[in-house]
Amino acid sequence: MKKLIIAILSVLVVLSSFTVAYASKGGAPGKPDNTKVQSVTLDLEEVTLRVTDSRVLEATIYPGDATNQNLIWKSSNKKIVTVTSDGTVTAVKQGEVTITVTTIDGRYTDTCTVTVLALTNWDISGDWWLYFNGVTTPDAAFNDLVQDENGNVSGYYYNGTEWGGPVIGFVSGDSLYLYYERPSGYCGEFKGTIDSNGMTGTFQSFTTGFYGTWIAVRTTQLPF
Repeated sequence: MKKLIIAILSVLVVLSSFTVAYASKGGAPGKPDNTKVQSVTLDLEEVTLRVTDSRVLEATIYPGDATNQNLIWKSSNKKIVTVTSDGTVTAVKQGEVTITVTTIDGRYTDTCTVTVLALTNWDISGDWWLYFNGVTTPDAAFNDLVQDENGNVSGYYYNGTEWGGPVIGFVSGDSLYLYYERPSGYCGEFKGTIDSNGMTGTFQSFTTGFYGTWIAVRTTQLPF
């Protein structure tokens, strides 16, 4: 009987040692650790798109080795902006929405505001005379501007002495943005609005720092 008791106690000691080793390693052999999600962050807080434009939002889960990396994406108004399971947002019509990403583990969230600008009813394709700072004779010209169905613009800019600089930009709603670069390296931007009378806005040279106002009117014959 005494030997039996000693044998039982020995077995219990072995089992106890195994239990301690098991606990110190965090679980059964071969079972993966379950690292919990602590937060999720989007790469952008605000995005501006034009109708039909798309962009991918990047979500970062912390910690990076969290076990469950699954996310849920949601648009506050799918009629304005849609979002897919990989974070791709697509502008459907003019308006503003909130895109929310949520982690499956812990239900952590982050948001991004997406503003959609309407496509324009104005087509600025063609040739234009440019007048700077209220002068009465044209100083420059836009030549052969071409605007596609999405409002993207390309063409050429002439400043009165140098011809052939490319122009790129876009028109959205009643607003426009055009960037130009001359062969000599001069470059700048035109920002403005469009109405039935033509285009008007501000101009800035990135090379010289010159800043001023401008207007543009259509022409069938360039002034230079």
